[in-house]
Amino acid sequence: MGNNAVFASGYPASSVYARWLDYPGEQLIAQVEVEIGGQRIDRQYGDWMHIWNQLTMTAEQQRGYFKMIGNTTQLTFITDPSFSDVDGPCDSLAPRQVCAPRNALPETTLYVPLQFWFCTNPGLALPLIALQYHEVKINLDLRPIDECLWAVTSLSCNTGSASGVPGVMDPAKQLAPGSTVSATIAYNQSLVAASLYVDYVFLDTDERRRFAQNPHEYLITQLQFTGDESVGSSSNKIKLNFNHPVKELIWVVQPDQNVDYCSSLLCDTTLFRVLGAQPFNYTDAIDALPNAIHAFGGPNEVTDGNYIDTNGLFQDAGADDTYIPAGFTGYWHGPNEVYNEPGFGGPSVPVSSQIDSAQLAALGFDTTKITGNPYIVQNYGNPYTTKHPNHGGNPGPGSSVSDAGTFVLSETSLDMHCWGQNPVVVAKLQLNGQDRFSEREGSYFSWVQPYQAHTRCPDEGINVYSFALRPEEHQPSGTCNFSRIDNATLQLVLSNATVEGTKTAKVRVYATNYNVLRIMSGMGGLAYSN
Repeated sequence: MGNNAVFASGYPASSVYARWLDYPGEQLIAQVEVEIGGQRIDRQYGDWMHIWNQLTMTAEQQRGYFKMIGNTTQLTFITDPSFSDVDGPCDSLAPRQVCAPRNALPETTLYVPLQFWFCTNPGLALPLIALQYHEVKINLDLRPIDECLWAVTSLSCNTGSASGVPGVMDPAKQLAPGSTVSATIAYNQSLVAASLYVDYVFLDTDERRRFAQNPHEYLITQLQFTGDESVGSSSNKIKLNFNHPVKELIWVVQPDQNVDYCSSLLCDTTLFRVLGAQPFNYTDAIDALPNAIHAFGGPNEVTDGNYIDTNGLFQDAGADDTYIPAGFTGYWHGPNEVYNEPGFGGPSVPVSSQIDSAQLAALGFDTTKITGNPYIVQNYGNPYTTKHPNHGGNPGPGSSVSDAGTFVLSETSLDMHCWGQNPVVVAKLQLNGQDRFSEREGSYFSWVQPYQAHTRCPDEGINVYSFALRPEEHQPSGTCNFSRIDNATLQLVLSNATVEGTKTAKVRVYATNYNVLRIMSGMGGLAYSN
């Protein structure tokens, strides 16, 4: 069973920079539950879906799964009004390649596989024929659009260039830090449609009779989650209010600064600079690798705002030759430059004819960093000029990122991160006052346990402790009966970067457990309640 959703588009591309936050299909789902006869049997969350897929998905499945849930450059990379139209309705010359930079987000159909017990094991298919008197419901809660979409009217606190000085921003057009730059019109979008895809098993006459008349008992897996807990100190005791035989515990500690959706729309905040909140960043630092073509060279590296030509080929498949001033030491962007500035490709400003050193100093530039003839303003990124006909400049040694290279970097960065460490420094589990194990480093739970018990090792910050040898399998291989435990606590020591000063974080602990689903006389329910 899977959820099918269609994202809309259509806001004015000329005024909006926008992207869907990472893993749109998972982020879209706040929670989803299955209900039989009015009784909730299981409830899962988009956050849990991401964590579970991080632990269980094979490398062979990942590429297709990313496309299903919309974790692609077309949706999660920032649009830019300066880019050309892509596959226009009346423009047969517009590029159709998926790698072409976009000036608007396309309408997209997402497919999000659900993870209930009957979705993952065909032997546990839900016998609807035996539930004549009970209705089966799937209840789905979606997140509001402002927790899924990031859309602004400017990527910079400075909204315009100084007259006659390309690349030099006008202080009079500088927005005050904290100003709202949200593109309100983009948040008026809605889902075009949502539906469920269900795979059915059809039975012959004798099988239908047996399923309808005989009682059934299924060993099922459930998810338990008692809510997140806010923490603001280094040492914490998290009470585990779980029941039933638990296969494993999985927890994350997420700094609130990673998911401050409101501040991400305020000029010059950290999340504004990295293009939105990071709901699946479970580390103690912001991911500094934003999903943007701009991060790999800026629009100046995307020829004419569209690096796919009318023949469907890269206009610039090779790297540009560059002229690098003597003594230059490069860096990604200048000290006074915000991330992903639309013009940070390295403009060449001839001081003698357009602006003098005093004027540059008044604009906040370090004049000691101005060198060469024409002078290069180092604050604006890589201070080189190129021989590309659309860029101007003089040829020389060295090279820059090509259009083709920009796409390679963009695609490979979808699963690359430049974030922090596991917020958990050490952890210990206590059951009825007894240590289940001695205090262990956070790396044991984020690296060793997943390596031993799961298909893959997850992203940094996802912590696991398994009571089962093979927790992904339906066949039991070990549990801890939390119904017999009066007091269970998870003791965590968190990193300074997570809770220093006034910083706070949320701790979320999930547990997977066994239960029995009984179906008889046309009705179904759990054998063991909480």
